[in-house]
Amino acid sequence: GMPEDKAIEEFYSYVKNVGREDGVIWVILDGENPWGGYQNYGRSFLRKLFERAEKEGVEFLTLKEVLNLNLKPQKIEYLFSGSWVDASFYIWTSDPVKNKAWEMVHSLRDQIAALKNEESLFYFYASQASDWFWWYGKPNFSPYEPEFDFLFRHYLKKSLEKAGLSAPLSLEKPLTEEIKFVSKKPIFTINPIINGKEDSFFEWANAVKVSVKTGDAMHLSEGSFEDLFFGFNLENLFIRLDPSPAFLEDIKRGEILLNLNLPQEKSFKIYPAGEEIEICFEKIVEIRIPFKFLGLKPREEVAFFIDFKNEKGERIPRSGLLYFTVPHSTYEEEMWSV
Repeated sequence: GMPEDKAIEEFYSYVKNVGREDGVIWVILDGENPWGGYQNYGRSFLRKLFERAEKEGVEFLTLKEVLNLNLKPQKIEYLFSGSWVDASFYIWTSDPVKNKAWEMVHSLRDQIAALKNEESLFYFYASQASDWFWWYGKPNFSPYEPEFDFLFRHYLKKSLEKAGLSAPLSLEKPLTEEIKFVSKKPIFTINPIINGKEDSFFEWANAVKVSVKTGDAMHLSEGSFEDLFFGFNLENLFIRLDPSPAFLEDIKRGEILLNLNLPQEKSFKIYPAGEEIEICFEKIVEIRIPFKFLGLKPREEVAFFIDFKNEKGERIPRSGLLYFTVPHSTYEEEMWSV
């Protein structure tokens, strides 16, 4: 709630008056949580803060850069639970789902540590970050829970992969029992022309539209896509992605994956595509994927999401799953209602 310039004055006034023998002051912020309360998400505040540093004779360093200074180690006589939540760890360990996640980490820990593979350890350490266990189970709730669950298991699988080990089947199953669907089912079939442009309003009128825009602090950076549409005919799944205008060329340099969560967990590369998949970039991105290629049969219930692998690593939708039933010859008659 403080004006930016006043906050910056207070920061540097504090820095000047802290007496430290080694000249290092630790400034530790809690991830993304503060920035939603700042004007413009703190962008102008941080810019002014760093611009002022040279004038004040202050240098901002990362933890790694501080460790490279070879400062004299200090001895800590007593270490207590430093959590800001009641100075205890119950919020990360008080629920069966949280404990199940810890058990997964524990079951692999000795095996991975013994191999001393740096790439493997990088992913394994990431799987121990506290936020996974904060959001699992009760009492906290997040609309991004399926996304967190997928990423947590992804880091463990990636750690095993880098160590040359096979991932157990338990890592393929979400830890959270409930699957959250964020779309309705298509009612009618569609037959769009895959040419990268909307030839008429009616071409995608019966598809399901999902907005992928967001403006919260956790996803502040502009996404590559604005909307997703999906629908089908008896043989094919159709997906349309509407790019943010500035990102169309960047999208061609990325990689697009379709990930099934039902009827089983599987991932398919749909761009760059093989002969089975038809895809076209123009004003929009239009994709045709045969159900046969995906191994899907009529009447099967399907849940999926899209991964766009670029520098941002985007997921569409950002949380939850898209949902449909593979159509059959009488699908429209059964779905139709007044």
